[in-house]
Amino acid sequence: MAVFNLVRRNKEYSLIIYEDLCKGCGICVWFCPSKVLSLSEEMNKRGYHFVKLIDESGCTACKICELVCPDFSIGLSEVSK
Repeated sequence: MAVFNLVRRNKEYSLIIYEDLCKGCGICVWFCPSKVLSLSEEMNKRGYHFVKLIDESGCTACKICELVCPDFSIGLSEVSK
């Protein structure tokens, strides 16, 4: 599991990628408007190339990746203070 803390529009978000749930379909990579996601060359426990965040500063926290992921392997939530 990879966790990224993002601050966008004066709000803090937590992006979580559950690498072992990802089947490497690439839907999130294709739909990402900022093009900050890519499939890893590494494989997860299930034998798939999982998604990874390649440009943390470019992520806009739009939640499209979370919405299109068929395996619920990406989560983006606002961190409450």
